[in-house]
Amino acid sequence: MKLHDKPQFWLLMFAAYFAVHVAIRVSTGGALGLDEAQIYRHAQFLDWGYGPQPPLYAWLQFAVFQVTGDTLFGLSLLKNMLLFTTVTVWFFLFRSVLGVATAGLLACSFMLIPQFSWESQRALTHSVMAGTITALYFSWFWQILSERRVGFFAYVVLGLLIGAGVLSKATFLIVPVGTFVAAISIRRFRSSLSLKGVGISLITSVLVVGPHLAWIAANADAAFGSAWKFARGVDASAADIALQGVSSLTVAVLSFALLALLVLGILWIFHRAPRQAVSDPLMTWLTVTVIASIVTLLLVVILSQTTNVKDRWLQAALMPVGPLLVWLWLARVGPRASRALCMVYAGLAVVVMVGQPYHSLAGKAYRAAPYGVLTPKLTTALPVGYKLIVGDWAGGNLLYQNGALALTNPTRPLLVDQNYAVAWTGKRESVNALETLSRYREQGFVVGSTLSFSAPYRFDDSEFSIHLALLSGS
Repeated sequence: MKLHDKPQFWLLMFAAYFAVHVAIRVSTGGALGLDEAQIYRHAQFLDWGYGPQPPLYAWLQFAVFQVTGDTLFGLSLLKNMLLFTTVTVWFFLFRSVLGVATAGLLACSFMLIPQFSWESQRALTHSVMAGTITALYFSWFWQILSERRVGFFAYVVLGLLIGAGVLSKATFLIVPVGTFVAAISIRRFRSSLSLKGVGISLITSVLVVGPHLAWIAANADAAFGSAWKFARGVDASAADIALQGVSSLTVAVLSFALLALLVLGILWIFHRAPRQAVSDPLMTWLTVTVIASIVTLLLVVILSQTTNVKDRWLQAALMPVGPLLVWLWLARVGPRASRALCMVYAGLAVVVMVGQPYHSLAGKAYRAAPYGVLTPKLTTALPVGYKLIVGDWAGGNLLYQNGALALTNPTRPLLVDQNYAVAWTGKRESVNALETLSRYREQGFVVGSTLSFSAPYRFDDSEFSIHLALLSGS
């Protein structure tokens, strides 16, 4: 038996790859990135919601911090454990219907999806969590459709996974819609679904998500604070808005497939062979699921008048795209093509491992900001008893450098008899900063003079600045 025909080979390779990423992130150090800082700040306490973000990732990060301490290692470890779990679950799902080597090739196809291979290491947190739950959900639903899992327990677990997906990222809801539509659209799977069981799953998922929905209702301003991201160019006719939304969705969907199509297309030119018949129930279900998910997304975009669709919001719904393209490609190429594809995978892995540190630390990158130098200066200027009002990126980094700081979010209501200080980065007198300080004056606070602290970026002579203004209650 060849090495690549053993599941252990693939599992060790997956583990080694993500372990290297943990080592790279810890060894390069620096400031926290946007999403890292946000989750670091949120994971300091447990709640049913964190502004516009669902709570599951923060809960897991909180748990990891209890073991690793509030460290960069803990941040990177959780993310890469989730990514490892995602790839491994997909591997075993494909292994249930294909050979070990083919299942490995399909699992590695996520290297061809930039949102997974690059973006997940660069920034993402909640999308990573949603991707892991999506893998578990697809795997478990397939057990139900193939009648390996039946009965009350099977549908309770399915409902738990749906609930966990929503607690990871709201756009996960597209996944159960797509999978259920696909299942009832395929004749051989209709009899595998129990209407009573589906009801059990829905009830279970509502029970799981219920407290989070209650939190949203009680904290609507914070929960919908970033709803503006979905809209762009709303001063237009309904037709123009719909066209913008459809165009944005099309670009986002294509971004998941373009690199894979390019790589597989080039390899097909050099390794094409007579087409082999390929018809597998799992492939059929995944294909129809992707189509149903895209149609659902299209309807949501048009009906909600969303004009700005980000590809990361679709990561859960479009995860099967890469494996499906490779699966179809394998039926159209010769035996040497698999080796060539493995070389591409290896090359992309090297590009990601080398490119990520450079991208994250070069120039004015977020992780190159000199918070280690500036935090002590800002802390010294902050009077005792003052609570610091600051956004998630700066706040997470300040807290990472000094865990004793008392922070509050700009979306939280303020008490007039409490003393605060507001901190911001960028220009000292930016439009946003001036508007923010003016708003605090209108609320009855006396705004003191602005203090500024600057230092060069880690590997760039450009100055990074953070500013501080004291707010005294009347």
